[in-house]
Amino acid sequence: MNPTTLSRDECTKTLGHLALHYRTREDGPAATKLLDLLGFSRVSSPPGFPFHHYVVDSRLRLRGDGIIYAMEQPEALRELHAAIRESLKVGQPGEHPVVAKVHAAQESDPEFDLHLGVLYDSLEAVESAILRVKDALATDPGLRGRAKVILNRARPGNDAVDARMDRSSIFGDVKRYTYGRHGVQAFVATDLFVTGALGDNFVFELDYVFPGYDDNMLSNPTGVPFEAHGAPAAPSAR
Repeated sequence: MNPTTLSRDECTKTLGHLALHYRTREDGPAATKLLDLLGFSRVSSPPGFPFHHYVVDSRLRLRGDGIIYAMEQPEALRELHAAIRESLKVGQPGEHPVVAKVHAAQESDPEFDLHLGVLYDSLEAVESAILRVKDALATDPGLRGRAKVILNRARPGNDAVDARMDRSSIFGDVKRYTYGRHGVQAFVATDLFVTGALGDNFVFELDYVFPGYDDNMLSNPTGVPFEAHGAPAAPSAR
């Protein structure tokens, strides 16, 4: 096959890996413990290796995709973030007003900044991971105060989905809702990992989409029905 005529859809492509930085070497054990609690699977690395190797699904560990590399933030980047924060007087008298604007947006919307979303095929697995994280945040001195959980319940209006939400061990009393339909989002925001221009908290997003709904929060995050913007109508269920 001539590479110059190869269509973009004539080969399979998957997301390969994401490199994450934890703040300091001392944060490494707590950072990797959080990855364990979220349900990611460690891949053994030789002693002295500069990063921790994880896969999001242990059944696919030899494929070369779905990988998370966790490593200490390089010194140059740590110094850059420190210089930016000092220049903007973050947390100091005279703080630049844009800092408050960014932090308010982050507080309102956990998806505002760079983040990692992982799609689960089991709502029970999402619930279990979040319960593990909540328990560790309450009982583990190394994790206490280093993360928080934010939950978005499935939008109301589907009787079966609503009933499952009411029975959920984590979503039952939640009043925040997803933008799109037929799914849930569980966010874990942590200062153990670094992101953004200010070196702020990183957010892990655990997603679940109820089966049988092509029009869902990930395929159609606007929440506007497909048929309203010219796309084929999605089936209500299979």
